Amino acid sequence: MKTPLSVMLLALALGACSTPTQHADNPNTLTVVPTSTSLAVTQMMPSSSPVGPSTLSALRVENLNPINRVVTLSDLDLNPTTRILVFDPVTEQILSISDQSMNPIPNIQSQASIHLDGIEMSPDHHWFAYLVIDDGFNIWVSSVDGSQHFAAQTKAIGSSFRWVGDDKIASYHTLGYWFDCPNELQIIDPFSREVNDIPYISNTGSPYCFPIPYFNSIFSRAIYLNSEKGWEMYDYESLKTVSVLPGLDTSPTSNKYFFYWGKEGLTFAIPYSDKITFVRNLPESDLTLESPIETIPLPHSTFNENEILEFWIPNKQLAGFDLVGTDKNSILGCDIPKTFVIVNLATKELRNYCLDRSMFSNQIGTAWFTYTSADHRFVGWTVLELPSNDKPIGSVILDSETGKVSYLEGYEFLGFSEIGP
Repeated sequence: MKTPLSVMLLALALGACSTPTQHADNPNTLTVVPTSTSLAVTQMMPSSSPVGPSTLSALRVENLNPINRVVTLSDLDLNPTTRILVFDPVTEQILSISDQSMNPIPNIQSQASIHLDGIEMSPDHHWFAYLVIDDGFNIWVSSVDGSQHFAAQTKAIGSSFRWVGDDKIASYHTLGYWFDCPNELQIIDPFSREVNDIPYISNTGSPYCFPIPYFNSIFSRAIYLNSEKGWEMYDYESLKTVSVLPGLDTSPTSNKYFFYWGKEGLTFAIPYSDKITFVRNLPESDLTLESPIETIPLPHSTFNENEILEFWIPNKQLAGFDLVGTDKNSILGCDIPKTFVIVNLATKELRNYCLDRSMFSNQIGTAWFTYTSADHRFVGWTVLELPSNDKPIGSVILDSETGKVSYLEGYEFLGFSEIGP
């Protein structure tokens, strides 16, 4: 059933503040055990590939659960150029935090929708964009120190936008009466002010609402999911559409698909409850063929409850997500029912942190907004108060190499940034 524009505009305004798919568990006590126990997982769960022949691989598991887990931020060994950006709900300011200082970022617009929508960090982590809801949706861009600050787009259609390069932002340009998105888009260079209009992808079928399609590196082609025909590729030069990725899962949820279309080809990962399937650097010439994919079963007696990845780093093939134990009391040697893990899909290694992301110290909440640093070493997220999920208990910063964490009480985590040399 199609939805009129007036209803969908309201949905767009509210969509960014909807509850995330992850849910908080019941309170539990974390029993700290000595770290660095490594165990090899040899049991492989049976799995079938959704696309072509599959290579099945077992994971090697390493537990990172240090005895002295909680440390001060200065003891986390952050890179000197790394900054942690947080939102202070008391002062309604964005703060830039290093291991030595905390400073407000100036010039943020007073109507900024930071609390509800967060910010979007550029791929190089030197800039961030955010929404200002004032007579429509307006996209503003700021440098990390706040010295450069300007409107990238005014009166955008809807609240969805995304960095598609260090100097490119994609957003809605027009929206028809029926919300069969993706619709007409613009790719904006916020620095040179160059604008490329991206026409409507398809006149047939109903593309599922991936707010921004998956472009190739030169924006000449895009992949999207058509609700009637499956995955399709649109060629903006020939104005033709072809079916691609035959047999690939077409479940209508944008949280499930992780695509990166670089110069070397298409890379993607798809999580399931019992496995992760992925492809690396699939050439464009092979997109219409059944392609061999790699399948990694999750460890025995565990499952990915929400079938999502909290983050995915395509060039490193790193995927972070929560694992749940089937016995609800322990998982992978940890005395908790749920744990945060990072899987290296390329090396088939899983790091288990014996860490429930919904816990902030001894308080239980809802984990929200998970991002990694530019060097992918650090991971951060917000824990929100229950049951309202509208007030941060605080932010958690995890060192993925040591398993140590630092707490930033009362702040909402926005992401990691980098200052210039």
